[in-house]
Amino acid sequence: MGRTAMSSPPQAPCLLSFPSLGQKLQQQQQQQQQQQQQQQQHQQQQHQEQQQQEQEQEQQQN
Repeated sequence: MGRTAMSSPPQAPCLLSFPSLGQKLQQQQQQQQQQQQQQQQHQQQQHQEQQQQEQEQEQQQN
């Protein structure tokens, strides 16, 4: 029981001894998440534009 508890959080002491390193890691993760969100938003915008164009074409045909 005691061994598993000690081995499960190996990252905690490293982050404590190097707080600046931990902050850098967090910043990198946040930046990656922001980039992913921006890409998703961009894809959604393109999709909406395509739908609008299709609707306009349908109206012209009618």
